[in-house]
Amino acid sequence: MEAGVKWLAQRMRESGSSMFLVEWMQPAWLTRGQLLVYYLLISSALALFLGGSLGVYWSSAAQISADTAVAIEHGLWWWPTVLCFVWFLIACGIDQYLPNQAARGNWNRWRHLAQGSAKALVYFGLWLVLMGVPWLLAPTAFQTQWMALVLTGTVASFLLATAGWQHRTMQEIQPAEAMSFSWRRALTAAPLGSVAGVLLWLLFRAVWTEEPQIRFVFSDSEHSQGFLYVLVSLISIGSISGGILGGFKRTTLKVRSRSRPNQGIANSRRNALLVGAGSGMVMTVAVFGLMLLQDLSGTQRTVTQLALFSMGIGWSVVACAGAIFGGFDVLKHYAMRAMLKATRSVPSPLERFLSYACELNFLKPVGGSYMFWHRLLLEHFADRKSSDRDTKAAVVNNDIASASESQPM
Repeated sequence: MEAGVKWLAQRMRESGSSMFLVEWMQPAWLTRGQLLVYYLLISSALALFLGGSLGVYWSSAAQISADTAVAIEHGLWWWPTVLCFVWFLIACGIDQYLPNQAARGNWNRWRHLAQGSAKALVYFGLWLVLMGVPWLLAPTAFQTQWMALVLTGTVASFLLATAGWQHRTMQEIQPAEAMSFSWRRALTAAPLGSVAGVLLWLLFRAVWTEEPQIRFVFSDSEHSQGFLYVLVSLISIGSISGGILGGFKRTTLKVRSRSRPNQGIANSRRNALLVGAGSGMVMTVAVFGLMLLQDLSGTQRTVTQLALFSMGIGWSVVACAGAIFGGFDVLKHYAMRAMLKATRSVPSPLERFLSYACELNFLKPVGGSYMFWHRLLLEHFADRKSSDRDTKAAVVNNDIASASESQPM
C-alpha cells in the first residue's frame, strides 16, 4: 500500500499535476526496463492483431484469386506477423526521434500533413528493409507474396502515421474519450484519399506488366479493362477511407464531466467498436458494389465469392479504423497496467487500490479523478524513502496541521 501511494505521488509530482486520472497514465512513467517489456507487449499484440486481420483478408481474397491461394500455401499466414513484430518493436524505439510538434502549437494544416507524411515514409522505409529477411530465407516462396507484403507495408505505414497524428504513436496514450463527425472535414479529406489511391495504382501499374483480365459489366468492348477498373476501385476506396479518417475527430473530456474512474478508456473502447463497425460496413458495401461492376460472364467467380471477399476487406477496415480511433490507445493503456502489476509498482486492481487509499484519507475522489487531501501530503509520500518505517499517521497529521494553520484547505 505504502509503495503504491509513494509511486503515485512521485509520478504526479513529476508530471506537475495535482490530480490523478487512471486514463492519463503515460508510458513515460515506467522505468527503462519496464518500458522495454512494455514495448515487447504492445509489439506482440499488434503483430498478432494485424497478422490475424491479414489472414482473414487473404482467406477471402483466395476466393477470387488463385495466386493468393498459392501465396497462402507458401506462408502468407505467418510472414507478416513475424515482420510486424520486429517492425513495431523498432518503431517503438525510433518514435521518440520522429517529428511530433504539429499538435503542440498553432501549426497549419500543410505542415501537419508534411509531418504525418514524413512519419509514414520512415515507417515504410523500415518495412522495406525488413522485407529483405524473408527474401534471403525463402526466395522461391517470397516471389508469390512480395507484392502483397509491399502493399501491406504501405497501408500499415500510413495507418501507423495516422494513429500518431497528434501524439507520439508508441510513446504516448491519448484515448478517444469523445468522438465527433463533420461532413465538411470528410469532404475536405476525401480528395487526399483519392490521391493516395492514385499513388497505389501507379505502384500497381509499375509491378503488373500484364493487364488483369477484367471488363466492366456495361462495356461492349471485348478487350480487357483491368487497369482502368483497378484505378476506379482505388480512387473510390481511397476517397471513402480519406473521408472516414478526416471526418472523425477525437476530443478529450473535461475533468468535471467525468463521473467514474477510467471513464476515458471505457469511452475509447466504445468509440473504437462503433467507428470500426460503422466504417467496416460502409467499406464492405462499397467494395461489393465495385465488384459487381465486373463482367462475371466467362469467369468462375460467383456473387457469393464476391460477397466473402468484400466482407474480408470490411473486417480489415473494422480492425484498422477501430485501432486508430481509440483501440490502439486502449491496448497501450492495459499493456502499461499489466507491466505495473507484474512489477508490483502499484497494487492491483488499480481502482480498488485507489478506493482503499481514499478510505485511509490519503486521497479524495473528485468525479472520475483523485487528489491528495493536501499538496504537503503528496510531497511527503513523494519524498519518502523505501527504508523509512516511521509511523505515517503522526507525520502526516503534523504536516496537515501545520498547513492548516498557515493556509486553509
